[in-house]
Amino acid sequence: MTEEAKKWKQVPWLRIGAEAVAIVASILIAFSLDAWWDSQQLAAREEGYLVSLDRDFQANHSDIKRTIQVQDSVLESIRELVLFGGATSQSPDAERVERLLTLVFRDTNVRFNPNIGTYRE
Repeated sequence: MTEEAKKWKQVPWLRIGAEAVAIVASILIAFSLDAWWDSQQLAAREEGYLVSLDRDFQANHSDIKRTIQVQDSVLESIRELVLFGGATSQSPDAERVERLLTLVFRDTNVRFNPNIGTYRE
């Protein structure tokens, strides 16, 4: 047997193979842990967004209800003013007309402004 062949026979191939498998397994485990960590962070961020969206939705819902109530009040005041204008038998109370006009012109500009903080994020 030549000197070169003896050297190759003495190399611990089993040990080198085991170390290579251990290195590859370590790398695969590291990639798996990194992917798991990323998915955990994504899930936490998603949960935060969902909570924030729910909070925005609840605020928007109550703001819409308030805006609708104000607009319904304005509409009712306008109807009452129109009825006053068409009434020929009795004259409307001046204070009542003034209050209705104030309500109509003050609250007509009430607008719904949605909460969009979460959408901006």
